[in-house]
Amino acid sequence: MAQKACPDCNYRGKIKCTRCNGEGKVTCPRCNGSGRISSGDNYGHYKEQDCPECNGRRTVACPHCKYGVEPGWFKCSRCNGAGYINQ
Repeated sequence: MAQKACPDCNYRGKIKCTRCNGEGKVTCPRCNGSGRISSGDNYGHYKEQDCPECNGRRTVACPHCKYGVEPGWFKCSRCNGAGYINQ
């Protein structure tokens, strides 16, 4: 049986995540990428601090693909990660 390149992944066996564009990271949703948040008490005292979700790094792991074959990539479902299909 002849094999041909998978048309979805072109022999790679994996597909790039469209939400993070293959980077594996997205803008932190809690601080909107600023790395800082304001916190306050009941008396109106506010202070800026590092965002606890991203620790001030401004990005977090992409929730869409963080359990893929590698950050930013999914296993191709058409060829099951082989990179080719049988004809």
